[in-house]
Amino acid sequence: MVNLHTHTYLCGHAVGTPADYAAQAVGKGFAVLGISDHVPFPDDRLPGIRMPYSKLGQYMEEICRARQQHPQMKILAAAEWRIFPGVI
Repeated sequence: MVNLHTHTYLCGHAVGTPADYAAQAVGKGFAVLGISDHVPFPDDRLPGIRMPYSKLGQYMEEICRARQQHPQMKILAAAEWRIFPGVI
């Protein structure tokens, strides 16, 4: 099984770390997990639905940690991107 749409606590509207989600996914038989928080904006607009830009490095570190803790699963690093007319 595959799940390509997973948000972490860093996005502001979910709970759990990449490692938390990976542990659950392994237990449910998933082979691939995509971590896909909303892409942050450099000016931190839309707080509460996007991670702060300053947390982008931490986001990647936590995904790498989840990969190390769950080598039996393919864990993809991604970002959900939405276009906002007049903004992006």
